[in-house]
Amino acid sequence: MRRLLQTRRLSIWVAAFLPLALLIVASVLMVWSAQTSKQAEMEVRLGLRVLSQIHALHAQLAEGASGIRGYLLTQKHSFLAPYELARVRIPPALEELSGKVKDVEQQRHLNLVTALINDKLRNLAVIKAQAATANIEDTLQIILNDNKNLLDRLRQTVVLMEQREEVVIAERSAIADRWRQQALILSLAALLMVLVGMAFSAWLALRARHADAAATAAEQTNRAKSDMLSRVSHELRTPLNGILGYAQLLARQPLAPLAQRQVGHILASGEHLLQLVNDVLDLSRHELRPPQLSLRAVPIAALLHDCMAWVVTTTNTEPAWTITVDDSLAVYADEQRLRQIIINLLSNAVKFNRADGALTLQVLGTESVVTIGISDSGEGIASEDLVRLFQPFERLHKGIEGTGLGLTISRQLAQAMGGDISVESSFGVGSTFILTLPRHS
Repeated sequence: MRRLLQTRRLSIWVAAFLPLALLIVASVLMVWSAQTSKQAEMEVRLGLRVLSQIHALHAQLAEGASGIRGYLLTQKHSFLAPYELARVRIPPALEELSGKVKDVEQQRHLNLVTALINDKLRNLAVIKAQAATANIEDTLQIILNDNKNLLDRLRQTVVLMEQREEVVIAERSAIADRWRQQALILSLAALLMVLVGMAFSAWLALRARHADAAATAAEQTNRAKSDMLSRVSHELRTPLNGILGYAQLLARQPLAPLAQRQVGHILASGEHLLQLVNDVLDLSRHELRPPQLSLRAVPIAALLHDCMAWVVTTTNTEPAWTITVDDSLAVYADEQRLRQIIINLLSNAVKFNRADGALTLQVLGTESVVTIGISDSGEGIASEDLVRLFQPFERLHKGIEGTGLGLTISRQLAQAMGGDISVESSFGVGSTFILTLPRHS
């Protein structure tokens, strides 16, 4: 039942959060892909703007040079306007471009272009300053001689920048296209993941409903079974007590030896059947509801001696026990239920011990727990059978009387009191049953 409930809770949690988690992951991937694609496109546009601005600066520089030539020829100051505009605008424009260019090779080309343009502007400034004193023809010749090499180098560098920018733009365009394709693929994958997650969640929810229905049906079946066992046990006990009562009356009468033996068989069989009925009734009560317990401090040494005396009386044996117990130890338990557990474990040790075998009872205490170990030197239990030991109606030793319920009930009672029962056994050597309970300080 607990496992079904855990499965149901897990299924509900997964069904609720799996589609949401997949949608979040898909959205993050799509946003990241879109941002990367957008960044690549922005770099492409930036490269185009840089190239356009370089052409504009080159054209502005050419206009400034033409204005200087016109001024030299006419001595009219109106021709200096393009030069003055280029002198003011070109240097900050070059500095702005330097911050935009990210490609290493383009940055190197831009540095060269900046140096050439600055040289050109300085030459034009010198020519302008000497225009009033120098011979105009000689000055024009100076312009042609000094600036032709600069213009050729500048033109070549701009061509190199154009070629490099075409390569960079092509690379960035390819990156942008690739990320756009990946964004589309991721979008489709995200949609598929969400659909798969929704389908899986629906399947988990359906499975959880089925598990819930199965758990409910199992619980109802278990309750019906326990209720039936309880009713049948009550109905059986009344006539069985009558049979035992009349058998006990017969046993007190003077009877022939054969009749006395027959009455003894009736009493033994009836008591065995009554014990079975009591065990079944006890088990059904535990399955329907937790046992009602009255927990208090119980001195363990006195209780053990009482239980051992009861076992001696009921089994008509005098087993030789090796006992180790601290009289000061006490457990926090229900005394009646604890007595039931210990009597069951002691009776089993006597019942399954071999003739003249050793019986050991050892009680140890820690700060929080008291451990009671009851050992016998019987034939032991095979390791593959240990998992069946505490199952109801499991009898591993078929030749010995028993209902197969004692250990099941004892373990349920121990766990209800905050303890447990475990077993250590070696086949052919013997077994040790270990009862742990909270210590009362």
